Amino acid sequence: MRTMRMSWLLMILGLLFLTGCSVEQEKVDPNSYHKFEGLPLTVLNIPVARFKSNCYIAYDPKTLDAVVIDPGGEAEKIISLAKENKLKVKKIILTHGHGDHTKAASEVKKATKAEVLIHSNDASILYEITADRFLTDGEKIPVGGQTLTVVCTPGHTPGGITLVSEGLAFTGDTLFNCGMGRTDLPGGSKEALDSSIKYLLFNLPPSTRIFPGHKTDSTIGAEKSRYFSE
Repeated sequence: MRTMRMSWLLMILGLLFLTGCSVEQEKVDPNSYHKFEGLPLTVLNIPVARFKSNCYIAYDPKTLDAVVIDPGGEAEKIISLAKENKLKVKKIILTHGHGDHTKAASEVKKATKAEVLIHSNDASILYEITADRFLTDGEKIPVGGQTLTVVCTPGHTPGGITLVSEGLAFTGDTLFNCGMGRTDLPGGSKEALDSSIKYLLFNLPPSTRIFPGHKTDSTIGAEKSRYFSE
């Protein structure tokens, strides 16, 4: 009996040891994401899943209040990165409803208790998750001492949005580095997308850094030059 108890104790201690080791091993590889500093909001860019869609964690470096933008997959990586940086994730914002930008939203919500936000025009294409609240054009979303302003930019989808803050913009699948989102999927509109892109190009400062749903970051100035040179 005593030997059996000792065996169980050793097994439990072994499991605790292994669990502790696994926590250390779960730290996110620094080569698997990019960190952008020097703006009022710090941005962590995490390419996720098969299509390497860009998930972003934007946070106020003073308060560590954060939002997760477009969690399209690899929820464990997103959650681990938020924990490593001691971030307080308050909201999960979806720039549109396609699965490659929303697939991990449910798991991230479960881990963080954050509310899920999207424009109502894309609510019908959400998969395996429902929004807690719908966003409106011009709405201000607080992130610590900073804000993200919702700008409706339909075209790729009817409810596509861009999130704008001082010096930066999360453009989803509206505007890319050297490109734009597709318009051949249900609900897409080339005319609407062109109008949305021109609005961004003419209303945001040229130095504004854009963080798109795919590809690498760019600036409004660079994309304006390319857009009108084609």
